Amino acid sequence: MQAISRKTLPSPYDLLGMAWSEVVACASEVGIDAQALRHTLPTSGQRLSGRNVPVLEPRYRNACSVTLYINPLPGGGAWPFLRFFTFKDGGRYRDFNGLRWWQTCGQRRAEQPPLDPPVVAKAPVHARERLDTACERRERFQRWAKRWQVAECLTCQHRWLKQRLIGMAGPDLLKRVTLREQAGFSGNIVMAPLEREGVEEEVGYQLILCAGNERPQEQKRMVIHEEGASRGAFIRVREKTEGCTLPVALCEGLATGLSLALVWPGEIRVALNAHNLAAVRKGVQGAAIFFHDDDQWKPQVGNVGYSAANDAMQPGDTLYGPIFSSDALGANPTDFNDLLYLDGIQALSEQLGHIYAEHSLY
Repeated sequence: MQAISRKTLPSPYDLLGMAWSEVVACASEVGIDAQALRHTLPTSGQRLSGRNVPVLEPRYRNACSVTLYINPLPGGGAWPFLRFFTFKDGGRYRDFNGLRWWQTCGQRRAEQPPLDPPVVAKAPVHARERLDTACERRERFQRWAKRWQVAECLTCQHRWLKQRLIGMAGPDLLKRVTLREQAGFSGNIVMAPLEREGVEEEVGYQLILCAGNERPQEQKRMVIHEEGASRGAFIRVREKTEGCTLPVALCEGLATGLSLALVWPGEIRVALNAHNLAAVRKGVQGAAIFFHDDDQWKPQVGNVGYSAANDAMQPGDTLYGPIFSSDALGANPTDFNDLLYLDGIQALSEQLGHIYAEHSLY
């Protein structure tokens, strides 16, 4: 494969213009109309979602997202990466890797005039549409708040909990976290309330639609009462014993937080994604411990879990990632739930035990 240099690689948006037919084909596989995206691409690292994503069929409306990354090259230059995602059809995504495209076929097109490069500009939203969206969001939140009131508490025998935690969940764990289940038309839904520091009531709910007979396939949604409420929102796993002196632990993903709670007796705050870790950290008083994901198997977007946790750290914080056995590495594991699932409770206990000892709290 030919080496890439700063001189030969076009600018990220020129490259997208050259490859736009491939971008359109990639997006169409998940119901997104990329032709209509030419003037509404998100800025790098930001996600375009909801009504701002043009779709090919009505059934995909409000069910898709687009994320653009502009990745730097050593020595200068940059290349684009696009991820197209839909919650429909069980949850599917398609990626356009600009660097790979350029290496395989783009350089052969270098002499051809490219199409006009796409433009980064958020789709205009009219005042009436913003009002309708805000009303719809509040109504949706109120519907789920009513469902939450009548939903049953999750038990240790719940299929999602048994599969995610390999049957290790017990009553002591469920005393520390508030989880409920709601029967839905498409399957069983696990509900978790979202908190935000300084706000007494729930600001929303995470919904996990469970399907699959072995390790469950999940579709995750978030319901919030107003725009921006998800920033700094988290799921709380309470400390095992009142008065615990451990620093607050931060992680991403409910399954990861519950896996840690099998061993870790301190409070755990679960951010729903890596990009929200910094906002969740701002609500923590004193030092914090980050149990980060290790996304080493995603070179196209970088090690997002580690990078986001590292960027969110404040003076006095510490950072730890999972260490997997050689046998587990074949499954491309990333987080502490993978450590539990692939290497077992003993491996999880040993690693967290060492961290516990480092803080001199035995």
